[in-house]
Amino acid sequence: QYDGTAFNPNLTDGETLNTSSLSYFDGSAGMSLNAQLGNKEANNFYVGVAYHHFNQARRVTFYNTGTERMTPKWVGSFGIKMEMTNTSYFTLQSDYAVQGKNQELICGALYSWRLDESDDNKYVLHAGAYMRWKDAIIPAAKIEFKPLAVAISYDANISPLKQSSRGRGGFEVSISYQKSKKYNSSMDQVRCPKF
Repeated sequence: QYDGTAFNPNLTDGETLNTSSLSYFDGSAGMSLNAQLGNKEANNFYVGVAYHHFNQARRVTFYNTGTERMTPKWVGSFGIKMEMTNTSYFTLQSDYAVQGKNQELICGALYSWRLDESDDNKYVLHAGAYMRWKDAIIPAAKIEFKPLAVAISYDANISPLKQSSRGRGGFEVSISYQKSKKYNSSMDQVRCPKF
């Protein structure tokens, strides 16, 4: 605990927890429709929906007397990717989530440049921005060097909370691994979005 001048391990917050860990089953389900747009293989879109916490797990508190249930959450997703030139493409994405009385809309776009001319586009640079509606602007950049991708973003607060955050946001770095597969004409007929 912080006593105003330094961290003091002898201070308590007045909370006595019966256990320091808990676990529960949490169920979710979702589906996505993915399709090609027009005759160009590189142009495609997806529409998806997911339902989280459908079992409404009961014990989601460290207190044995708690009766709180996990509130279910609906998430709708949409994305479209359009080729601009032989070496670049544009991607629009959005997610809308509703959980109880809370709502969140995130939407944005990335412009992408292929840095090599190989068939699998091993090196790709992405740059763009997202917006969490009425809350934050999120500039983002990502570089792919398959099978790895590294992204960095900055969450800049624009809501009334900026008074307390003094306009400062937070950096986020992510590293992802996409397993590559050999070309298979049957499997290639099912196109899934890549993130």
